[in-house]
Amino acid sequence: MDMEKIIYALVFNQEKKLNAEGEALIQVEAIRDNEKRYLSTKVLINPNQWDTLKREVRNHPNMKTLNKYLYDFIDALEKRELDMILKGERFELDDVLGNKPQSMPFIDFMNREIGLSYLKFSTKKIIIPH
Repeated sequence: MDMEKIIYALVFNQEKKLNAEGEALIQVEAIRDNEKRYLSTKVLINPNQWDTLKREVRNHPNMKTLNKYLYDFIDALEKRELDMILKGERFELDDVLGNKPQSMPFIDFMNREIGLSYLKFSTKKIIIPH
């Protein structure tokens, strides 16, 4: 029996509540066979920094870097899923989502991107989640 491909999408503020700083979480929604799971990206932004139609960060000083991180996050999940398929393994959503995607930690990613970036730093304080 063939298994359906997992569909991944970025969702913002799925829980419909903001933290004390007025921010909410971006999560990856994974759907297969009428089953749905959410996985934290650990990225918090303000509601005005999310484009609902494009499902990406906007109006943020590090918008390009954050969007790249989010797409790399999904890409790592898809690679993990493909590896399981190619090995002929039967798996559930939790098997793909249960472990962290095989990618570098967010802080290391941000440090690398900042080092490579030509962007000027904003004077606004940016909190990078761990």
